[in-house]
Amino acid sequence: ERQKKQGKGAEKTALKTAKKAAKREAKERSKSGLPEEEDIELILNQLAAKDRDRKVVTEEICEQPTPRVHASFTCNPLKENEFFLFGGEYYNGERVFVYNHLFRLKENKGVLTWSQVTSPNTPKPRSSHQAVASRTHLYIFGGEFTSPSQMQFYHHKDMWRLDAANCQWEEITSKNGPSPRSGHRAILWKNSMFVFGGFYDTGHDVRYFNDAYLFEFGEMKWKKLGEDKKGDNVSWPSPRSACGIGEFEDMIFVYGGYTKHGRSFSSSDDSHGIVHTDMWSLDPRAVVWTKVRRGGIPPSPRCGFSTCVHKKRNLVVFGGVHDEYSKHDLTSTFFNDIFVFRMDQRRWFPDEKVEVVQEVTEEDTNSSRPMKRINSHLSVRGNELIIFGGKVDADKREVTLDDIWTLDMSKLTEFKMIQQLSAAASFWVEDEDEEDEEDDGAWDSEDMEGSDSEDGTEEESEDDEEVEMETDADEKLGEGHEAAAAAIASMSREARRKRGMELRAELSKFEEEEIPKVGEGLKEFFDRTRDRWGMQAWESRKSSGKQMRRDGFMLAVARFEVLEPLVTEFARLVKLEEEESIDAAEGSVSHGSGKTVSSTRPREHK
Repeated sequence: ERQKKQGKGAEKTALKTAKKAAKREAKERSKSGLPEEEDIELILNQLAAKDRDRKVVTEEICEQPTPRVHASFTCNPLKENEFFLFGGEYYNGERVFVYNHLFRLKENKGVLTWSQVTSPNTPKPRSSHQAVASRTHLYIFGGEFTSPSQMQFYHHKDMWRLDAANCQWEEITSKNGPSPRSGHRAILWKNSMFVFGGFYDTGHDVRYFNDAYLFEFGEMKWKKLGEDKKGDNVSWPSPRSACGIGEFEDMIFVYGGYTKHGRSFSSSDDSHGIVHTDMWSLDPRAVVWTKVRRGGIPPSPRCGFSTCVHKKRNLVVFGGVHDEYSKHDLTSTFFNDIFVFRMDQRRWFPDEKVEVVQEVTEEDTNSSRPMKRINSHLSVRGNELIIFGGKVDADKREVTLDDIWTLDMSKLTEFKMIQQLSAAASFWVEDEDEEDEEDDGAWDSEDMEGSDSEDGTEEESEDDEEVEMETDADEKLGEGHEAAAAAIASMSREARRKRGMELRAELSKFEEEEIPKVGEGLKEFFDRTRDRWGMQAWESRKSSGKQMRRDGFMLAVARFEVLEPLVTEFARLVKLEEEESIDAAEGSVSHGSGKTVSSTRPREHK
């Protein structure tokens, strides 16, 4: 028992040390980084200039990489016990870091050795790209770069290849390839790289794709498939990102995926996107898509799952998440189960031999099975499935994982953990050192509820003050609504359309969570968004506890009084436009002109 306690004490000490080191690293990166909101292409060019200063390829043994997701994790085509990890991203609660690091992982009888490779000619940082291995090279296409503040996005359309023998990069220039994108999927088909789907989102413009391409390694050329075959009478998968993909006897199989729709300011409901559960097969030679019947026992609807192909016939699906949205809440169910789609039989089979862990906490890192997660990196070596990292939500934090597990697919009896979850995976910018347990400005639920008051009198006074402010705000806004309604009624149709465009442009300047919903009062708005305002109050004024609640509430009031009239006015314009469209078309409504898209990057589903 004493040894166990000593062991736990050592773990806590190691965790504290890792947290402090990670905080120092984050501060140093922030200090040495580029100015906030600098043009994203300038950021990329400056990063590329640093890489050009390198003269030779170097490789050095290193510690395991820091946690990251949306990287590529690919078997070395020349050595079956080696893997290449490239790119990826990491979010620490405050900023996003996107990488162009290249790591080599060597595994020998359960012993792992990491090394980092640097090269004078390296692809720019990216995540959500795709990689395939063929013969002596690793091929990488596309991906995205996100600015640290997540306010700017850049999508790549470049193709690179890595020589697996000497780790030298080479950019391949070829015309007529896919447009810039991320979240697409790729797989080796004969002597080509097959690419399908993906999305493009700059924060102002969002598009999803269902086009298909082949990059032929021999001729180093792109070929678009079926450009002349799309039409009303042709079967074709709908646009999507984050689907699963497999290949069997020259047939391509595509499963599931996700399509995000933006929010309309004219509606009180959010549009949370489509979770696809369909399966398609494609003959790339004839370019004929066929919808596959759901045979067997398929996975439950989910996004963020990971896939790979085992024994050239089994499409393996691991993990994922199912999100349930209510008016103001999101309930997420994460998975750590495995399903296999037998491409030769066209049937689904669940993993029933390995016991599923029903409840996994953040501290339960010694489980006999990987904790539930999304966006893992999967790879297969012979009969061995390798699961590396991923991401999971824990107490309003995004925990980026870096553990590695293996599973013998021929037995399906036992997972083996070959790399433990590191202390760095627990780091979050809003966390405070464990020894600082008093109220020191950390943002938590107790601060919001004012739990340090003994008699409740102060909380009641604050509540009365908030109720009074809410009433005053609603009354003042009501008067403004009447004036705006009268002004709209006197406008010409052309003037209303012009005003609608002005309102749309103004609202697009704000983040989605900051915008009130149609019909939402100040109280509902603050209840839904108070975490955001409390954090802003702490960051700008260093207030804490009850004062942070008051300051946060005042910030919410200020934003609500500015934006709520704009949202209501826009909704009235849209409603009037739709009513006139109905009259003009004798009951035929065209909703397209009355809706606007608030672009939200689908970070979990790419």
